[in-house]
Amino acid sequence: MGLLITAECSCGYRHGPLTVGAGMINFDTECYVPARCDSCHDIISADIMNTPATCPQCDGGVTFIVEPLDSQTPTEEIPIDGWVLPDDRILVVDPGPYPCPRCDTMTLHLPVTGMFD
Repeated sequence: MGLLITAECSCGYRHGPLTVGAGMINFDTECYVPARCDSCHDIISADIMNTPATCPQCDGGVTFIVEPLDSQTPTEEIPIDGWVLPDDRILVVDPGPYPCPRCDTMTLHLPVTGMFD
């Protein structure tokens, strides 16, 4: 199950909804993760399994703002907002804060606004 999030900051920056993860049809080939476009500087969703990942708006390169964990220890459970990637890395999207693309302060948050499948 995938999540819908909105990137929002107290400076007024808002972008979304953005998809995170994947649905039932594409979970083994795609995993969308919040990223910052290196060209247009927006927060977007980019497929971490498609390298090199590009911005869907301007086709520029991206920098992921959430990085997958190397692996899961046997005693840890994967949270509901987490995904196991085909290479066994674990992706968990924390709500923030992250650097805002507009004001450049650590005040960007990624609240969950819905789910999709």
